[in-house]
Amino acid sequence: MIIPRSLLGGLSVERADLYGKPHIGAWSKGLRYGRSQEWCPICGAPATNCHHIAGRGGLTLTVSGKPVRLLSPLMAVCGSGTTGCHGRIHERRVIVSWVWDDPEMQLAWFQGRLLEGMRPHDPRLYAYGWWAIEDKDAHVVREVRR
Repeated sequence: MIIPRSLLGGLSVERADLYGKPHIGAWSKGLRYGRSQEWCPICGAPATNCHHIAGRGGLTLTVSGKPVRLLSPLMAVCGSGTTGCHGRIHERRVIVSWVWDDPEMQLAWFQGRLLEGMRPHDPRLYAYGWWAIEDKDAHVVREVRR
C-alpha cells in the first residue's frame, strides 16, 4: 500500500506509523509519564524506566478537519538508555514495530479516520493491530495486543 508523503509529515512510513499508538505498560499525560506495569515486556525483569518507542517529536494528523498531534508511545522497560533492555533497544538489538491486522487500516490511520472516535494512544487501537517486539539476541518476536 502506498501512503501519500503529504500525510507523513516528512517522516518515513515506518517511523510515522509509530506515533499515537497505544503505550506498552506505561502512561502519559502532557509532559508527564510513568510506568503502569512492573515488569519489562522484553525479558520479564522489573521495569525501571520508560522508552519513547518512536523517539521524541511527533506527527500531526487531520481528524474531522482538525489537527491532532500524535506523540511517541511509551514502553516500560528494564535498564537505562545504555543498560538492560532499554539499552538493547537503543543498540537496535530489540526492534519495536506496529503491525496492522489489515493493511487498509494503515491508510485509514494516516487519513485520520481511525482517530475519529478515539484519542491518540487509545488501547482500542489493538482492535486494528499489535506491537511486534523483535529480540534479535533471543531470535524471537513477541506479540503485544492488550
